[in-house]
Amino acid sequence: MVRQPSPREAVGDALQRGLFRLFSVAMPVTRGRARPASRGTLGWLLAYVLSLVVSHIGLRHASPALPRIGIALLPLVPVVALAVLSVRRVLGMDELERRLEVVALAVTALVTWLALGTCWMLAHAGVALDPARIGFLGIPVLYLLARHGARRRYA
Repeated sequence: MVRQPSPREAVGDALQRGLFRLFSVAMPVTRGRARPASRGTLGWLLAYVLSLVVSHIGLRHASPALPRIGIALLPLVPVVALAVLSVRRVLGMDELERRLEVVALAVTALVTWLALGTCWMLAHAGVALDPARIGFLGIPVLYLLARHGARRRYA
């Protein structure tokens, strides 16, 4: 006799299959170096920059709360698209490249968490810091340094 899944299990399975489809893509496995950014990635990066500009200009002219929220969250769409493309890129890598990527992201996440915690503690002490401005350039640079360090360690 075949056991029927409960509705909760069926929804969980459907969600899992949907997430797998979202992040899976037929990409060739890379050897030795990560694949360069695709045209789609560059397009979404351009969309992100344009949405930042539109959001910055639009927030000056919008007064009601609901349009301001929509305008402020406008750059979130390209960020989500870039995150999906990034996961697809990592899933298309071979095992060593994936390991390098995970190490670089883990180091970046840990240092970012420590830096934000430090900024928060300093803010309570009355020291004015803007962690968003520091992180805007600092996080990508930190990621590149962590990626370089991981590549040297596993090479």
